[in-house]
Amino acid sequence: MEYAQPKIRTARKPRQCDWCLDTIEPGQKYNHLVSFECGDVYEWNTHIHCQNLFEANRHCDGCEGIASDCQSCFLWLMRVKVCPECYRKDSNECPKDPRKCCSAQGTMERLYGGKS
Repeated sequence: MEYAQPKIRTARKPRQCDWCLDTIEPGQKYNHLVSFECGDVYEWNTHIHCQNLFEANRHCDGCEGIASDCQSCFLWLMRVKVCPECYRKDSNECPKDPRKCCSAQGTMERLYGGKS
């Protein structure tokens, strides 16, 4: 797979982060990545903190070392790296799925930067 140079853009409309599946709000900076494989073009939009989390902790190429796909790999990283730092981790309010946790995004921004 080949990758074009990633670009940091500012959202003009709501977009979905391809890692955490949460919304990238208008005015928020985000990563835009384009990849090419066998004539197909793939585009990825991610929060800056989501991309930073993944890049800082990736131990594999193509996710073979952690999970069967990148989304599973990212969720595993959230549970291992973000959830233990969350103030709700021991409360009954914890949804146990980082994508449904209202404090996960704030924790990721605090740990991995990218707040715009």
